[in-house]
Amino acid sequence: EKGLSQDKLARLADVAHATIIKIESGGIQNPTIDTVQKIAKALGVGLEDLTKYIYGKIIRQFKKLTSER
Repeated sequence: EKGLSQDKLARLADVAHATIIKIESGGIQNPTIDTVQKIAKALGVGLEDLTKYIYGKIIRQFKKLTSER
């Protein structure tokens, strides 16, 4: 929500662009703590805040999927 492109975030975090894409799309569901720490630092947020944000998105998506049934 910081307005960064995936490419820019990847460069700032020193993480492969493909890794950012896979994390966002759910292809990587359990990124390493090192990767998450790098992303949090690049975004200028704490690890706890980033984790809450990620899990909040997962829970909202799960609720949406289960309510459609």
